[in-house]
Amino acid sequence: RHPSMNALLRELTRDSAGRMRWLALGTASALAAGLTGALLAGGQEPCAGSAGRWADAWDSGARSTVQATFMASGHPAAAAAAGRLAENLERYGEGWQAAYREACEATHVRGEQSAELLDRRMLCLDRARLRVTGLVAPLRQEVDRESVDRAVEASFRLPGLAACEASEVTREEGMPADPELRARVEAAFLQLEAAEALRSLVRPREALARLEPVLKDTESIEYGPLRASALLLHGEILDELGEGTAALAELDVAGRLAATIAAAPLLARAWSARVLVLSRRLARYDAAYEWSEAAATAALLAGKPP
Repeated sequence: RHPSMNALLRELTRDSAGRMRWLALGTASALAAGLTGALLAGGQEPCAGSAGRWADAWDSGARSTVQATFMASGHPAAAAAAGRLAENLERYGEGWQAAYREACEATHVRGEQSAELLDRRMLCLDRARLRVTGLVAPLRQEVDRESVDRAVEASFRLPGLAACEASEVTREEGMPADPELRARVEAAFLQLEAAEALRSLVRPREALARLEPVLKDTESIEYGPLRASALLLHGEILDELGEGTAALAELDVAGRLAATIAAAPLLARAWSARVLVLSRRLARYDAAYEWSEAAATAALLAGKPP
């Protein structure tokens, strides 16, 4: 405490400009905190909604339905498989919701990220969520014993959410500026994820049927990452259908396009798939070994090897 009012006045008048700057900063911080608190209290938190979006892919209703179809399959470990699948999807969902909130807050709360970067991250997260939707949808119908096993395996191989971090999506080509073209790209990517999910369940013909319209669309959509992704998946599906030579040709085109647009993760995946076709399908082991070195180099360029 000051000994007198005069002593207090002398202290207040010393470096008044500097003190006013600190006062202004403190007031602004208090106002910001107050506004944030008001938004939270009023239910206007700008980054709410991740749980609702995730529930479109997996919720308690989906869990009950899938458990029932698994049990009806006659698989001897159906109950354990349903439990493991649910555990994996719920853990993935927790990570997805945390990533969604972090991406949103980086722009709308902390102001450290551009709207364009947020769009990229949200598209990445939406694609991951749609992969889960594409995986779960067939499982809510009748499934056989093999589908039970494949579904659990597929739940371990869902897209890594680290790929949706700001440092990763900036490696990729930006989304088209034209709103109509952008909408077409986003819609095509979502169909691509549905085809990927069917492939993960070892339903290559169904996956191909879902992919073919996307392949046709990419001929008129000038967006390299979409075209490369569709060609890559097409090559992988052709391999699974036993068409090794056709698969190799498609993977070559996908790889060259990925290299042209500097999409290192797609390039690594294309060359890795090429190694599998050469070795497993065509028994060209020397060529497969040579291409494995190219795949490893591309994986290192990708930053986080797929």
